[in-house]
Amino acid sequence: MELRQYMVEFKLPEVLTEEFVDLIPEQRSKINSLMDAGVVMCYTLNTERTKLWTVIVANSEPAVMDLIAHFPLIRYMKPTIHELTFHHQSSLVMPSISLN
Repeated sequence: MELRQYMVEFKLPEVLTEEFVDLIPEQRSKINSLMDAGVVMCYTLNTERTKLWTVIVANSEPAVMDLIAHFPLIRYMKPTIHELTFHHQSSLVMPSISLN
């Protein structure tokens, strides 16, 4: 089956409870693992902290739904999934920093 790209827009709760905040490190760890695996291409939060966007590579929309069902914060987020025609991102690479 062909891999496709999906933009998932998450609506976040208006009030961030202590339970929500406590799960943020676990959420970040999950996202970092998925980014390292090439499943999540980007992860973006707006300044108001009301919306979050991510681009996910998957075989189908049900596969995306299954993936995000395992996000630690999913019970606090309302996702909307959009299949993309394309997602193009810059391939800029930051130069290494020398400590010498």
